Amino acid sequence: MAEIHAPAARARALRWTGAAVLLILTLLVPAQKASAHIRADQGSVPTRGGWGTATFQVPTESQSASTTRLDFTFTGATEFTSLRTQPVAGWTAQIERGDGGTVKRVVWKADDPSYALAPDEFGAFTISAGPWPEAESVSIPVAQHYSDGAIVEWNERALDEHAELAHPAPVVRLGAADGADEHGGAVAEAEHAAHAESDDGTGVATGISVVSLLVAVAALAYAGVVHRRLRSH
Repeated sequence: MAEIHAPAARARALRWTGAAVLLILTLLVPAQKASAHIRADQGSVPTRGGWGTATFQVPTESQSASTTRLDFTFTGATEFTSLRTQPVAGWTAQIERGDGGTVKRVVWKADDPSYALAPDEFGAFTISAGPWPEAESVSIPVAQHYSDGAIVEWNERALDEHAELAHPAPVVRLGAADGADEHGGAVAEAEHAAHAESDDGTGVATGISVVSLLVAVAALAYAGVVHRRLRSH
């Protein structure tokens, strides 16, 4: 049986344990940051030039204050002639219109501090609007107000698909108008394409994370074996 040199083996075990813990933490932290942004979580895709709905997932990032108000601003090509909001318990929505009757802004306010989104909570806010722009996607700036007076402007737009932004504006994907029903619902193919695009991206990232996690677990197991062999000697 091979002789075990305690100091060297113990040092190797500590290095493997430290590397494994660091790898696991590296895998977990980015996932938490990525999920913290305001984003459009679409069950269906609004039609280009038509009508449709979009739901915005709003997390509270602050660890000491609650989200009390949200301002959604519609500028440029995103000027709806019609917009409705889905009721949110404890919140009131106000639609502001500009010249010509087009919708300029939607403001959601918590009716009472008890309904505000506390740290580690999120809310879902849905609009049904139209006509949407004749584009593949549209960015909608959002101002997030906190109970301590802080305001976070989610209004950054990526110049390319690889850009990483601190406060990106939520993006709504729009489906092709062909095959849409009379109410402006997006075609099934467009919805499927949007989900497939999302699944492909998350699938690759998930695969890499799983492999890395297995490596980390193997490292911890090796460190445990070395530790037990040292104790037996």
